[in-house]
Amino acid sequence: MQERLENTGINFPLFVCGVWRSGNHLLRHIIKKWTEIIPDYEGDNYVSLTGKCIRIDVHNNTAWFSDSLKRGIGKQIAMHAPYSDELFESIKKNNGKIIYIHRDKFDQLASFILYTRQPPEFCLFHMVSVWIQMKGWLEKSDAIIKYENLNDIDELNNMFMSLKIPIISNEIDWDVKPRIGHGKKILRELGILRLAENAFMQC
Repeated sequence: MQERLENTGINFPLFVCGVWRSGNHLLRHIIKKWTEIIPDYEGDNYVSLTGKCIRIDVHNNTAWFSDSLKRGIGKQIAMHAPYSDELFESIKKNNGKIIYIHRDKFDQLASFILYTRQPPEFCLFHMVSVWIQMKGWLEKSDAIIKYENLNDIDELNNMFMSLKIPIISNEIDWDVKPRIGHGKKILRELGILRLAENAFMQC
């Protein structure tokens, strides 16, 4: 493993960060196919560095997290945790890099409503709260990729180049295409488009 990391230059843990229904799964599939970064356990607010889940939130022991993070070199780690300065500083002290995946809020909210089958108003205010909590990751990430560009080879190449991650393949080999532009129509049909437009002004 150490030889592989030295050959590829991947000497850091890579955090794939984003709000639910923003394309995290598809982006992590791309990283797995295009690079030699190792996929790791995925779970809301969790990372796994040695086969053990470590909760990462504002209440976690950041010193313990920092020590465990050193064993995450060469791995991609899914993260939906709320932003905190403590977590950000811990990641950076261990040379971690952060990709933030960003999606149109109307499309993302519509997807969340259809996925959870919860009342639209509940989903709206829940997502607004989450977007506000995650905003720090968006502002301080090392790279941002739009969900709408996950089928754009040039955009993906630029993302990996900016992170100095070697590419071993750049083929689009998946059938799933980003679903774009359906959100407003769905929210209008559900009767919450105007409410969503006003709520989005907060985040």
